[in-house]
Amino acid sequence: MLLLDEPFAGVDKSSESTIVQLLRELADEGHCVLISTHDLHALPQLADEAILLLQSILFQGPVADALRPENLSLAFGLDIRRAEESE
Repeated sequence: MLLLDEPFAGVDKSSESTIVQLLRELADEGHCVLISTHDLHALPQLADEAILLLQSILFQGPVADALRPENLSLAFGLDIRRAEESE
């Protein structure tokens, strides 16, 4: 099991690409790779599944679904459903 916290912080794009490729290879070989990140642009290439957290699990499932605006707004504390209800 490999657990990484913000592995892309402070690295250039070339290094980030190398890290993503290495982590993807490890996961494809069957290794468990868990990554904590706020850097969402690499997520589709990096992960098979995502978990969005804000004091509890808000979403767990495919990356494409995690990146939907309604799910991200919940994860970042911007509940658009509540805003729409108050209008």
